[in-house]
Amino acid sequence: MKCNDMLPIIRQAVIAAVLFRAMLFTAQSQPLMSPPRLFLGGTFGYLSAYQDDFFSAQTPDLQRATFDPAIGTSFYAGLSGKYIAGYSTRTTVLATISYNRLPGTFTASGPDLPAISHGSDTITVHTGRQATLSHDLVKLDLLIAQPILHIGKRGRVDFGITLGPSLAYVTHSSVEESIYMLETDPDVQFLPAAAPGIVTGNRIKVASGAPDGLRRLRVGLKGGAYMEFAPFNRYVIRPGVYFDLGLTNGARGSAWKSHTVQVGLDLMLPIVPHGESQGDDPLHPVDGEMRSR
Repeated sequence: MKCNDMLPIIRQAVIAAVLFRAMLFTAQSQPLMSPPRLFLGGTFGYLSAYQDDFFSAQTPDLQRATFDPAIGTSFYAGLSGKYIAGYSTRTTVLATISYNRLPGTFTASGPDLPAISHGSDTITVHTGRQATLSHDLVKLDLLIAQPILHIGKRGRVDFGITLGPSLAYVTHSSVEESIYMLETDPDVQFLPAAAPGIVTGNRIKVASGAPDGLRRLRVGLKGGAYMEFAPFNRYVIRPGVYFDLGLTNGARGSAWKSHTVQVGLDLMLPIVPHGESQGDDPLHPVDGEMRSR
């Protein structure tokens, strides 16, 4: 084959090589499909509320009492989300907005009061005081989560810790206070004028309604530990245990505070922008990007 016959072939080979190199450079310079960084879903669980320094209502002719601490159990439920903060870290920002119910039954010693025994004899009986509280809040938690242990070939199970502020608004709060007899004899009843309030047999209803000096805005510090995993590489499930330390007083003029322990579960789905891929590891998008390279 003559040299003049080879020139078109060489020219075409050079042009093909240049075009291939240009295509390769363009492909390498294109941004990769990003795994999701935003997750949204729901949260729910069990809570145990510890409340202390709760004052009785201000009642005429009846000395105010400081009740013993109360522990009540209930539930919480709401919406949750997380955002993976940066390309070089696995630190995430967690946000939850939830409805919480904080019940509690407080007790304290009461005054000695007159009563009638067997319909005729007037006696003095020992009493106790009780306050039954129903407390509903809407809470916003903003937490920083840091994984500290990864299990699995690709780190698909994370164990980590969280810490951040919590802000709550009391939507409803009511308390019913009463005085009750420590004696259990059904034939012994309070005298009608034994104490201010509504007398019904062996119990006197002293007060009901919202706690005196109620403060509706509460601030706390919440922290805890969690486990996170992504079954089928689609859903993110996060069981966790958290403690919320109340920092502000629940009522003016008292040291009443509420602290809670929460045991719950978050279930979140990735929010994937249109035209992008979810990636093969929703817990660790940084690693997913590195593997796709």
